[in-house]
Amino acid sequence: MLSAIACGVLIDLDHLVDWAWNKRQPESLHSVIPLHGWEWAPLLYLLGPKPAFYAFLGHLAIDQLSNNVRNWATYFLTYRTFRRFDAKYFSREGGRAKWLDEPWHNWW
Repeated sequence: MLSAIACGVLIDLDHLVDWAWNKRQPESLHSVIPLHGWEWAPLLYLLGPKPAFYAFLGHLAIDQLSNNVRNWATYFLTYRTFRRFDAKYFSREGGRAKWLDEPWHNWW
């Protein structure tokens, strides 16, 4: 149960990496989100509890379908890495995530 919550909900804590990066460099158009990558799924399947694996898959699938991503590869960490985490390759708007400029209490 706790593992499913961690992989299904707390995975979004990795957005704090982007928040910290972009607070340090306000002009930055980078998006790292290190835990939002399909590459983690096989590792989680092999090493983690199955509820965590299914929660992780659900989270990424919902994100991929509901966020305004440019193409299917956006949620692969390797895709973002090869593009040097430049956000113009990820969203259809091609720019900085809007939530980065909002106060933290509006993120929910």
